[in-house]
Amino acid sequence: MTTAAMLNRENVMRVLDSAVASINAIRNDLSNEDIETLEERLIRAREGRQVWLNGRLAAGWAAEGTTSVEAPTASEVFGRLIGRGRKKEN
Repeated sequence: MTTAAMLNRENVMRVLDSAVASINAIRNDLSNEDIETLEERLIRAREGRQVWLNGRLAAGWAAEGTTSVEAPTASEVFGRLIGRGRKKEN
C-alpha cells in the first residue's frame, strides 16, 4: 500500500487535500452554527454518494477488465524459489 501511494503521490495528495477541505467546511459550519449550510452540504454529499453508487452498481465496474487467471499453488511457487518446481504446461 505504501508503494502504491508513493507511485501515485500527486493524486493521493490531491484526494487528501480535497477530503481535508470538505471536513474543514463541515467544521466551520458547525462552529458558526450555520445549520442551513451544513444541511445543504450534507444533502449534496448524500445525493452525490447515491449517484456514484448507482452508477457503480449499474456499470459493473468491479468486474470490468478482469480476466480469469489460473494461479500457481503455494507448493509450486515455493518449489520454483528453490529450483525444484516446474512451470505448469498449458
